[in-house]
Amino acid sequence: MSQRWIKGICLWDDDNLFVGCLDNSLKLIDLKSGNIIQNVKNLKDAILTIKMIEHPKYGKCLITQGIKEINIWIKSINFALNRH
Repeated sequence: MSQRWIKGICLWDDDNLFVGCLDNSLKLIDLKSGNIIQNVKNLKDAILTIKMIEHPKYGKCLITQGIKEINIWIKSINFALNRH
């Protein structure tokens, strides 16, 4: 993964890091192994910034901001995040 493609990063916990990329993908990286655990591809927009929030109803979530849209990602089982 080339660093010039990385635009947003967010530490999720002690073991995992989210990376937003200009290739319209959101990647979840295992910090211990360096492997990509999850790679959400073909998003409508590049992800420029990522922030973790505590939502009162959904708990730990991600907010992503791209060129055209802002999304909230809600965690489900096995780190699968669903965009809302």
